[in-house]
Amino acid sequence: MIKLNVSLVVLLLLLAPFVHGEESFFSRGHVPMIQGSTSETEVHFNVLVPRLNNYRFLAIPADAPMGTPPIAAEIIGEPFKDAQGLLHEKALKVKFTGLAANTKYNLEIAEITNGGLRVQDKRRFSTLDNTARPLKYVVASCFSDETVYEEARLQIWNNIAKQNADFLLLIGDQTYVDTFGEVERNKATELDVVMRYFKSFSTNPVTRMAEIPHVIATWDDHDTGVDNGNEHTPTIEIAKNAFKVLWGSEDIAGFVENGKGGVQSYVKIAGQNFVLMDNRSFREPYTVNTRYAHYGQEQEDWLINIMKNNSGPFHLVDGGMWSSPTIIRKNPDGSEKRITEGLFGDHPLNFEGLMKEIFDTSKTFLTYSGDIHFSQIIDHGPQWKDTSRFAPFKYVEITSSPAHSIIFPGKTGEPPFWPDAQRLKGAKEYNFVVVESKLVGDSNLKISATALGVQNKPLFTYSAKIERTPGKRKAATSCGPRIKNI
Repeated sequence: MIKLNVSLVVLLLLLAPFVHGEESFFSRGHVPMIQGSTSETEVHFNVLVPRLNNYRFLAIPADAPMGTPPIAAEIIGEPFKDAQGLLHEKALKVKFTGLAANTKYNLEIAEITNGGLRVQDKRRFSTLDNTARPLKYVVASCFSDETVYEEARLQIWNNIAKQNADFLLLIGDQTYVDTFGEVERNKATELDVVMRYFKSFSTNPVTRMAEIPHVIATWDDHDTGVDNGNEHTPTIEIAKNAFKVLWGSEDIAGFVENGKGGVQSYVKIAGQNFVLMDNRSFREPYTVNTRYAHYGQEQEDWLINIMKNNSGPFHLVDGGMWSSPTIIRKNPDGSEKRITEGLFGDHPLNFEGLMKEIFDTSKTFLTYSGDIHFSQIIDHGPQWKDTSRFAPFKYVEITSSPAHSIIFPGKTGEPPFWPDAQRLKGAKEYNFVVVESKLVGDSNLKISATALGVQNKPLFTYSAKIERTPGKRKAATSCGPRIKNI
């Protein structure tokens, strides 16, 4: 039960109408919802509806003959109990079981009224195809709901819908709780957090798609209520609850496993393992440089246990950067601004210790990151000894950012990105990254990554084979500088 500050004035959550082009995959007429945890026979939805209404959810195979009885969903929770009526919406957790594998379903959402049922929405969703096959998925982060990004937001999500991806990896800043126009920085209240989550969720076109996408998500700092937040952020617990309600997953044996104490989750699809880390719930400030200052020991033990006990390659996902140094910009007045953050840059002891444990699992992996408001491919391998990009085999870090949020302007005459010897590709526009990954044998991967922008044309493309080389190499004892001044 959430205790809200009743002394605050509740503002109406007014949303600008969606602008429809010739080809639109979403509609303001749809109930805002996402498809979360998914298996071959079970599907969970996170749904936002008017708080005083009750609903029925039915599903039927899209190709079912006339007379086929529908399957009714179970409403397994209404997580926000708003006894004071400060919120105009409520969130529902909805579960379908007894479904058929790799099957498209028609979904009907009806309001239960005194006069009977009133159908409010009709959508489509699919169960999991878990056969051994190549996967195609979208990786994206940084989703501002400010009006200034409206045009880019609609174009980007239309382009995402065109990909027909198996699922979406949304990896941080789905909700800008501390958006400048609505919440003062470092002054977010519990009510601010919930209102911002509800508004951002409803505004995001992903929640209004006719073909409901399978979403797998983790968070980053703005989702917690504070820029560059950590476990000491005052609103982190209410933000954690809000995230789990609207973007989080539910456990499904053999398919989805959530870690304890945070929003971390593990999903296995078609022989490939996806681990989404929580870089906020256990994180200390960057001034604390200890072995478990970033992820916490319990979360790291959970990760390593999963890697040791599951076959196949791993996709390791974080809202922030893995191996990049912190970038410090010097201002004209001589002051400094810390403009990036990440595992290596903020907590190098944690980075070195964790990467050694990951290497020791002997599993093939690559990493994903967001946050920095441009996209890039960063090279890792044995050739980068004594740097944070060393690894006993070649892999890459794929950064995807921003989908629709601020693009920081570079200085006149300077390159758009800070220097990085291991950067293979880069793009500084509104964009998302489409990844295609194919198993090679039981444990290796072929991947291709393409960044697409508002024009739906490649901003960069990259392909590689990710595989373990014979034998083990020791992790570098020194990772080089963790802070760069620009």
